[in-house]
Amino acid sequence: MSTFRLPRQRDALSGFADAFAAWCTQAGVPAAVATRFQIAFDELLTNAITHGAPEAADEPLVVNLRADAQRLEAEIIDAGPPFNPLAQAAPDTTLTLDERDPGGLGLLLVRELIDEVQWRHAEGRNHLRLAHPLSDAPATTG
Repeated sequence: MSTFRLPRQRDALSGFADAFAAWCTQAGVPAAVATRFQIAFDELLTNAITHGAPEAADEPLVVNLRADAQRLEAEIIDAGPPFNPLAQAAPDTTLTLDERDPGGLGLLLVRELIDEVQWRHAEGRNHLRLAHPLSDAPATTG
């Protein structure tokens, strides 16, 4: 397993994107799968930085990565009060932009891109686990 610690600053995301791409190359993760995760990370980490707990401003975001012959797994760990993004209602994409409440499209995208997305709160931290087959099969569950 590899662990990355990111300061809660938007400018840290580009450095993480580069480090993640290098890690994927070394781990043999296909580019299509790496791209799925990169999009998901951009959305989820940006949300954690933008909407995360101000009382945890000094606590880094932690991303754990693991790949084997079949799948890539990631866990994003964020200090702060419990917040389950998966419990949020999916946006009604049949409505026009004027009729729809803002937000929610990023998580909808993550659910479409990544095969497994799970949340838990443990030891005062939010843990969001992502897993997807390396064969780049379409996402099946959220």
